[in-house]
Amino acid sequence: MSDKTSEAKVHFRSNAKVHEVDLRIREANVRLCQLCLWRNRKGIGFHIAPSSSSLPVICMVESNSPASAGGLKICDAILAVNNKNISEANYQQATTIIKTALNTKGRVDLLVVEQKFYKELKKNDISMISSSAKILVTPHSMPADFFNFPKHQPRTCDIHVNQDNKTFGFEVVSGDDNIGIYIQEVAPDSAASNAGLRKSDRIIEINGTYIEQDSSKSIMKKIDEATEKNTLQFYVVDTETYEYYKQNKMDLRSVNNKRIQCVKHQQTMIMQNSKSDISRNSS
Repeated sequence: MSDKTSEAKVHFRSNAKVHEVDLRIREANVRLCQLCLWRNRKGIGFHIAPSSSSLPVICMVESNSPASAGGLKICDAILAVNNKNISEANYQQATTIIKTALNTKGRVDLLVVEQKFYKELKKNDISMISSSAKILVTPHSMPADFFNFPKHQPRTCDIHVNQDNKTFGFEVVSGDDNIGIYIQEVAPDSAASNAGLRKSDRIIEINGTYIEQDSSKSIMKKIDEATEKNTLQFYVVDTETYEYYKQNKMDLRSVNNKRIQCVKHQQTMIMQNSKSDISRNSS
């Protein structure tokens, strides 16, 4: 009788432990991101932070990329690639394994977790973590809203909270070296989504104030202060536009870009007037 009782206690403890681990995994937002390449886009769209540490961490997820569509996030720690544990791999080893998988099959499965939860989950078996992960799959072809997204155009997003959308509906994450801020996630059908804010956007201005090179901590404080009101304005760029402006040494401030748009409009009007004059003269 005592043996059966002992067995029951062991079984109960075992089930309780599994349940506890499962809850921790869900809280840590563990995901199996099944990514595939697209024919009309170069690359999978994420970067691993070059580091001497043995934990591969995502430092960038490009806008409108397979990685973005597949649920990968900035500051995700990579636990496994195609079911192979790489949590102890260095930067070179991790990138080689991922590139080999993409070059061979055009796809790769990444088991990831938010970096801040890694130490806690490290105590558990990788197979147990994998079995409880949320599966996210990249579409086989580029979504229409990605394909039609305007190139090299900064955007103004006016976000308003009302009875239909009682929260702003976005998350932010620090930029490289804790400078600047990126949009980590935008909730579907939220105030932020309706205003045109998108995952991986870099915030350039908040309510007309230029903050792009401020510390991530100070920007987060400004956002917290701004969200106390029911309206918020972001001036943002996608990652491709950000790189384009930086490579061409162009000023990202909205005032400067309004001047550029004004000049372009004037040039367009001059061209249209010239064509009209030519047409009238020829007739």
